[in-house]
Amino acid sequence: MGAIAAAVLAVASLLAGPGLGHAAAAPPTQDGPTAAEFASTWLAAQLVAQIPMQNFGGPDWGVTLDATLGMVATGVGGAQVDAVWSALAAQRDTALASEGVDNPGRLARAILLAEVLGEDPRAVGSGPGADLVARLAATMRTEGPDTGLFGSANPTYDGAYRQGYALAAFVAAGVDPDQRAVDWLLGQQCDAGADAGAWMQHRTDLSAPCAVDAVMFVGPDTNATSAAITGLAAVEAGADAIEAALDWLDRVQRSDGGWEQVAGYDTEPNSTALVIQSLLAVGAADDPRFADRAASPLGFLLSFQLGCAAPVADRGAFTFPDSNDAPNGYATAQAVSAAAGVPVLFEPADAIDALPAPDCNPATTTTTVPATTGPPTTATPTSGPTEVLGATQGPPARELALTGPTSELLAGLGAALLVAGLALLAGSRRRGDT
Repeated sequence: MGAIAAAVLAVASLLAGPGLGHAAAAPPTQDGPTAAEFASTWLAAQLVAQIPMQNFGGPDWGVTLDATLGMVATGVGGAQVDAVWSALAAQRDTALASEGVDNPGRLARAILLAEVLGEDPRAVGSGPGADLVARLAATMRTEGPDTGLFGSANPTYDGAYRQGYALAAFVAAGVDPDQRAVDWLLGQQCDAGADAGAWMQHRTDLSAPCAVDAVMFVGPDTNATSAAITGLAAVEAGADAIEAALDWLDRVQRSDGGWEQVAGYDTEPNSTALVIQSLLAVGAADDPRFADRAASPLGFLLSFQLGCAAPVADRGAFTFPDSNDAPNGYATAQAVSAAAGVPVLFEPADAIDALPAPDCNPATTTTTVPATTGPPTTATPTSGPTEVLGATQGPPARELALTGPTSELLAGLGAALLVAGLALLAGSRRRGDT
């Protein structure tokens, strides 16, 4: 998950107190692909309401692209997928830039989306700038200590993440990326101590050991490591680096089966989903070293999906810890591909006719009295028709719970978030914006 977003949610978690955990009832399914279809149906409903999707109170093309890639991976929501692509082409330069500068993370995901949709990533929209592959290549730094890094924005919170996605996007487009880009990513890997094998989002001083800075919310990072694995696997480079990264992910996997982004914070679905995708990229999703905890990574991830105890409009979404089981668009967008068992580079799934939803109709029973005396018998239960998720459109997805905290708590939360925001105003946007 993104640094600023994580800090906000971490502060909210501390202030919310006990009793606001996640998924109070059992998740709707233990089957990953089925869970992914439910999640895609919820995402499709959000994209009926608005394109791009909302994230932390504002429109976010990064999250929208993640969500759309997930829907393509599951074959759900074809009309919404087409609508997103049309909107992306029409709003291309706004959608793919941050503060007026091309955003390599968004460019990469737009290229990946074009490829799985059978569109040409070199001809998106009209006029100058239609070649997204050339635009992504043009963001690479060609001088200075970060030669090879894509993007001119501060890489403190998303450097390795955007690099990994960019490498994967070039491969999807049939392009060999500049070797300097691969070398930059390899050179950023932590190479000593307990965190050897991990990546931080960005290391300014490669001679200094990797370490957690709790104030700035940086350190050896599961999101950075996952993206690096995905990118290096795509370009078929760094086999030893990838194996060292897998060893580190095994060492830092928590007892509940999930991962946090940076040590010292709680495990959560976003980071766990990204790790699962990286394991899928290198064929390690079934590696037994990741299945020796209380739950598997997939089992932990699915525990955040909202089922029949949630309002109809929320079912299928994923929630975030300590959000009072509010549906979270960011978590859902990142969880869907991982639940489906689909890595960043994938072949699109066959489209399915219906929008699948959890069957929340109670089983029906009939009782018959036999002609002879004796106890009544119960017929085999049958289920009623499946309720289509999102058929009745609800309000836009909430990123934080709207119920639970008192006004005094909200005031304290606001003050704490202001402090967190000032601490993180170092020049980066949350990763959902990359």
